[in-house]
Amino acid sequence: MELLKKNIHTNRRKGRTVSQVSLDEDQNVPDSKADIEKIIQEKSEVLVEEVRPAVDHVTVRGALVYDLLYMDNEQGHRMHSMRGKLYFEEVVHVDGMSDQDNVCVEWEYEPPHVTIINSRKINFRTLLTLTVTIDEIYDEEVTVDIGDAPYLHKQRRQISLLQMKVNKKDVMRVRNQWQIPSDRANIEEVLFYTITPKGVHIAVGDQKLMAAGELLVFLLYMPEGEETVPQWLEYSVHFEDTVDCSGAGEDMIGDIHWEAGARELEIKPDSDGEERIAAVECVLELSVKLYEEETVDTITDVYATDRQLEPEIEMVPFSRLLVKNESKCRTSKRMKVADSQSRVLQICHSEGSVKTEHTELVENGIKADGTLSVQLLYITADDTQPFRLAKGTIPFSHVIDTQGISESCAYHIYPVLEQLSANMMDSEEMEIKATIGMDTIVFDKQPESVIRSVKEKPLDLEMLQDLPGIAGYVTRQGDTLWDIAKKYMTTTETLMEINELTEEQLKPGQHLVILKSVMAAES
Repeated sequence: MELLKKNIHTNRRKGRTVSQVSLDEDQNVPDSKADIEKIIQEKSEVLVEEVRPAVDHVTVRGALVYDLLYMDNEQGHRMHSMRGKLYFEEVVHVDGMSDQDNVCVEWEYEPPHVTIINSRKINFRTLLTLTVTIDEIYDEEVTVDIGDAPYLHKQRRQISLLQMKVNKKDVMRVRNQWQIPSDRANIEEVLFYTITPKGVHIAVGDQKLMAAGELLVFLLYMPEGEETVPQWLEYSVHFEDTVDCSGAGEDMIGDIHWEAGARELEIKPDSDGEERIAAVECVLELSVKLYEEETVDTITDVYATDRQLEPEIEMVPFSRLLVKNESKCRTSKRMKVADSQSRVLQICHSEGSVKTEHTELVENGIKADGTLSVQLLYITADDTQPFRLAKGTIPFSHVIDTQGISESCAYHIYPVLEQLSANMMDSEEMEIKATIGMDTIVFDKQPESVIRSVKEKPLDLEMLQDLPGIAGYVTRQGDTLWDIAKKYMTTTETLMEINELTEEQLKPGQHLVILKSVMAAES
């Protein structure tokens, strides 16, 4: 029997593997840099440069890039900076993987441990954890019609589902520049900087993605002239940008995740030739999955009253959007400086990172537990070490409202630090307040009947003769007109007409008269 089918483009989780890479390497201070006496602050980021899938494994290649702010051992203890890279290449084994699979690599690493071996050499040590997720893109067939024939009866059902339209990785390069205020000296040397995307919102447009947000920039530098005390600036620049996305549409549902990649700051001369223009660039690495909601008319069962049909039916799960929301979690903590001899005079800069460590389903929600790691750069009353760093960890717990969630659902949570403030309570204590955004998308997977094939056979005359021509039937819980009509070789229309029913919904205990529709064929 000929079946008319429709392809549903979708994806499913094929595998997930976690691998750890130990990075432990000695790094020499460049010849152009001063000797190291004490490290003040370190920042680092992982840049994955290549993900190469193959049969049963994937090769991940990249580097951990670090920047150090340190003091020299000369009189005056000037501050300096140095940058370095620790390269890695890891082969992660994933059974059943092919070179055509879609690979997602996520990473996290322990706070780096930096040790001064001598004034010209340091040791950099950390543990990098790579999580490799394999998604298989495939077409699921559903039967939407069966060729018309006399005495053929079809059960139709509308199902709502998501079709995957776009599944890609891309990058967005955000560039901007800013002029140093006129009341500040020219920049002689950049000591340390951070570039942090904030309030990033990505919308789906026609054949494109549109991003808007802010870049928060902190710049610590040595001014020109005889001044030996570093100066710093904090500023924000708004950005709006687009990236082409073939197949995207305004009404599509986006499961879009971004990570800040490589970030660069360069000081350029202004029109007068003075070093007063700060040009920044930040790469946003995008993981894009776009879905389209669709209602499909399917055939879920079939029978005939002039022959025997045996449909092969399989229960197939289809994804639907259950909920997509943005919630916020607020947390705070007071921190004391580790060295009570170095009184805090002023907080220069604060930054933090969010990590979700555990999630579990609760009633109509997801409970997410995690930590916020913060770093505070501050000025002290100690002239021999005017800048110091305070570190701390703040736990948080938040319940995300996801009405109707169950164990069969799949969900993604994307935590992001939206706001961070640090205020001095006194010369030894600071109060940290933070707002953490929890962008969440939940997919509900419900099984639906899908007809794979239909076999045709002649009617079983013995079975047919055993069926009464006219019968009485008392309905039970779970009975449907379709099931009764199919069992007794009649039609739902005949049952409704004979029993004067106005709706197909049955209640337990109803009395029905059943007339077999193949009586004429038997005679």
